[in-house]
Amino acid sequence: SSAASDVYKRQLLGLFHVTVEEAHKTIKGKTYHGLVYAATDEKGERTGVAIKSSKIGKSVGYEALQKKFVKSKQ
Repeated sequence: SSAASDVYKRQLLGLFHVTVEEAHKTIKGKTYHGLVYAATDEKGERTGVAIKSSKIGKSVGYEALQKKFVKSKQ
């Protein structure tokens, strides 16, 4: 996704005091991609413990959102 659309998505989540960050991890040669959601304060600073998207549901996970972004560009 483009940098401008990433900023827009973060600003939209920011209205609800939430941020999302991509997480990448390589285990035994296999790379995993994911998203981590966290609450933010009034300044937009991350607070508390982040939650993996897999704990929320597949509809807000890395692969699901990537598919939605591609579809929205069409």
